[in-house]
Amino acid sequence: MKNIHVLPTENYKQDYTTLLGEVIKVVRLGQLILNKETNQLLVNKSTQWAASCDTDVLVPHHMYITSSDKEVTKDEWWIDTKDNLVFKVTDEDILVIKEDGLPQGFFKIILTTDQDLIKDGVQPIGDKLLEWFIKNTGCETVEIDRDEREVGNHLGGVVTEYGDYKIIIPQEEPKQETLEEAAERLIKLNRRDAFYEDAKWQSERMYSEEDLRKAIALSRKSDYIKDWSGGIQALDKYDEDKIIDIVNKEKQ
Repeated sequence: MKNIHVLPTENYKQDYTTLLGEVIKVVRLGQLILNKETNQLLVNKSTQWAASCDTDVLVPHHMYITSSDKEVTKDEWWIDTKDNLVFKVTDEDILVIKEDGLPQGFFKIILTTDQDLIKDGVQPIGDKLLEWFIKNTGCETVEIDRDEREVGNHLGGVVTEYGDYKIIIPQEEPKQETLEEAAERLIKLNRRDAFYEDAKWQSERMYSEEDLRKAIALSRKSDYIKDWSGGIQALDKYDEDKIIDIVNKEKQ
């Protein structure tokens, strides 16, 4: 289930005192920003980024991580994902939920970059997760863990104490090059023996002989190769069978 939510915000400013003693509004350090032109996220690392910047293009956002906990308590922060609304639970909200049930799309916020919520007790999202997320913006879910222990109370009973939430950041799997990417990399090497290196590499990645032939063919079709001085003639001296035969011998 999706538990990462990123919403635009107008709460992104903080005071900054210049060398002349003037206090100006700047974009908060660590603020999450969406560049609408490139559709890329970034984290503000400048202490002097004027808040008067063009926020039509660079749009401040906050990240909210939610839990699947359905128990609603007064003064908790929740998010209505249908209307993209963040709200603090009131007594009235609790009465309505008890009568009608928890509306679909309502989730409890447990971590955030929103300073208002952080000041009110919600756990902040760390820099490590932010840096990971801006490189993996397609990810909608992270695994959450939390330490807990049972302790005795003054009444002789046992209560459960909870620690901070911990985000388990997914380990990135090594990306396997496509045939087209391999051919492009081969071309940029700009030398004949690149064919041997690439064919050997592809073979080690468990590609079939047919795949190797496709990679070689893609490389030979390149306009970049044809622009080499005499390069295309040199390459043509080595046919596909010869290249693959050399690769097979090197693997033995």
